[in-house]
Amino acid sequence: YSVVVATNRLPKANEFFARRLDFSTYRDSRGKLKSKEIDSFKPDDVDSMFVAGDGKRRKWLRAESLRIDARHPKFWQIAAILRGGWGEAKVSGFGGDIGAMPKPAIPKAAQPAGGTTTTNEQFSELFVVALEGPNAGDEPRGVVYVLMPKPPRKLSQDASRKLAEILAGLDSSGASGHSGSLRQGDTSGTTSSSASEPQPNDASRPPPRDDSGPPPRER
Repeated sequence: YSVVVATNRLPKANEFFARRLDFSTYRDSRGKLKSKEIDSFKPDDVDSMFVAGDGKRRKWLRAESLRIDARHPKFWQIAAILRGGWGEAKVSGFGGDIGAMPKPAIPKAAQPAGGTTTTNEQFSELFVVALEGPNAGDEPRGVVYVLMPKPPRKLSQDASRKLAEILAGLDSSGASGHSGSLRQGDTSGTTSSSASEPQPNDASRPPPRDDSGPPPRER
């Protein structure tokens, strides 16, 4: 197990440039969340930024507000250990959902908790989309980070399509804060509870009446 953990590494930081795009969103005629900036995004037209890492350990990568951490299964998840690890993506300053591509194939037994955005442990290019939190309304703003390989070369021609696909996935999970929105990263289809709804063990509310007993006596 210690060997697996030691070899659970991300790509080298000095193999990449990072590029960022801030974007706004709108709803099309079918109510789908879209972004003009993403649809017209050309990574080669955006200034590059430095990607930092922890040297030979290769347990994390960082580009401005984006951070990728190396993760691996627990020692008791024997079958999953043989499949290797994955990356965990976070974008500080954005309280909404985050999506990334490429996605890893993580065994069910080793799936991380809800709210976790995963990436492949090894990748030649990486696309990350983050949205503002639920309070941002039905058309939240967001940010894109793209990790591009060195030496400089063009990304795959469908870069904007991949970003639009990630955005559509976040919208379908309810992360944009519209009706039936989910908690960050939760794509299970369960909606978060409203503050006005009674909660279990809520001492401020009377218990429900038991209708199974005899009817109340008339006065």
